[in-house]
Amino acid sequence: MEAVLREAADATPVLWNTSAAVVSFEPGKTYDFKCPSDRTESSVWGTDIYTLDSSICNAAVHAGKLAPESGGLVTIELRPGESSYKGTTRNGIKTNDYGKYGQSFVVK
Repeated sequence: MEAVLREAADATPVLWNTSAAVVSFEPGKTYDFKCPSDRTESSVWGTDIYTLDSSICNAAVHAGKLAPESGGLVTIELRPGESSYKGTTRNGIKTNDYGKYGQSFVVK
C-alpha cells in the first residue's frame, strides 16, 4: 500500500490534452502522471506504441489502463520512434495512423 501512495505523491498532474512531449526524452525511462476525471478529447497517434506528441491520458484510456470518467494514475515508458503507427478504435478512443516519428511511448 505504501508504494501506491508514494507513486501517487510522485505523479505529475496533467490535463487531457497534455502530450508526452513535455518530458525529457530518454528511451527506457518511465514517468508517472495523474490524469483528471471527466475526459476531454485530444489527439492520439498509434496503437499500443504511441507517438510522443500523443495525449498521455487519452492513450491510457485507449490502452485500457485508465477509466475516462474517473481519471487516475498513468505510467508511461519512453521508446525509440517507429517507422509507422497504426490507428485503431478501442475503449471509446479513436487513434490515428501516422508515418515515421522519432520518439514513442507505451502505457505501462
